[in-house]
Amino acid sequence: MTNIRLITLIAIALALINILLLGYIILRKPGGRHPDGPRNTIIEKLRFDTGQIAAYDSLITNHRSQVNRNEKTMYSLKSRLYASLHSNEKTIIKDSLIREIGLIQIQLEETHINHFEALKGLCKGDQKTAFDSLTLTLANLFSQRPTPHKK
Repeated sequence: MTNIRLITLIAIALALINILLLGYIILRKPGGRHPDGPRNTIIEKLRFDTGQIAAYDSLITNHRSQVNRNEKTMYSLKSRLYASLHSNEKTIIKDSLIREIGLIQIQLEETHINHFEALKGLCKGDQKTAFDSLTLTLANLFSQRPTPHKK
């Protein structure tokens, strides 16, 4: 085999590898879960009827609104806390901000618990048994975070 044929084969192989890599990058699904994934899983496991699904969607809307409000407040408090690092603010102010963040976190967890208690209230008959078994996996169902892409 001549040098030109060898170089040609290597160039073709490298071009194919590049095309496959680009195809993989472009066509692959993004990391993480679909935002409706837990919703659909819960509806499926609890075998909700149409009326229950509508009520559950209303619960989700209310829950997301409360969570967003709490997260916005927490973000604002954290911004103030971290901004205080470069200033000469007293430790008392920093401790106060940390306590406020903790209280917001408590409210956030109470919001989650209230949401699932309301969800349980939508269940009928044997759906309550299915809900009880679902509670064992709720933390896993909602703790899945999208994997960040490395730069």
